[in-house]
Amino acid sequence: MLFILAFLLINPITKKADIPAKAEIMVMLDWEDGSKDDLDLWIKGNNMPLPLSFQVKNSALWHLDRDDLGVSTDVVQVAGETMILRYNREVATMRGLMQGDFHINVHVYGKKDDGPTKFSITVIDINPYKEIYKLEGEAKGFSDIIKFPAFTVGPDGEIIDTFISDKIFAAKRGNVYTPDPEGSPPVGGIAP
Repeated sequence: MLFILAFLLINPITKKADIPAKAEIMVMLDWEDGSKDDLDLWIKGNNMPLPLSFQVKNSALWHLDRDDLGVSTDVVQVAGETMILRYNREVATMRGLMQGDFHINVHVYGKKDDGPTKFSITVIDINPYKEIYKLEGEAKGFSDIIKFPAFTVGPDGEIIDTFISDKIFAAKRGNVYTPDPEGSPPVGGIAP
């Protein structure tokens, strides 16, 4: 019994927070601090069954780490204390090696601010670290969908190319993503 106790003290049980979350690619959507607007990040790859979004937070090796709703999610409870986070950010990570082309859409899910809201998209290749691009845009109208350059991940896991994408796959508010069996850009279907 003492041996088991001594062994446990030498080798403490691993906590969930001690397990590193490895990422290969990271895509960040940032918009104005204090904005009431709700912008959504959508990512679709040619080998993903569904696009990554607030509707599908895990698709293939992609994970939506944070779905930010604007100022409404800025208040959090940490260890019984109320904290205010004055930034708006959605983060998606690819955790593992997945080759192919990946397309990015930003959807204006909720527009409560007067006038346009400035935002940026940053694409980062983590291993080895390299910022692929950081581009800015403006969210002007409710339910707008903005396309960003797509990128290609090669066999070694590095981003090897970027290109202009014409794909719109983000579902407008009130719709759900429905893949088109013909392979053309998907359309939204009525949500149940």
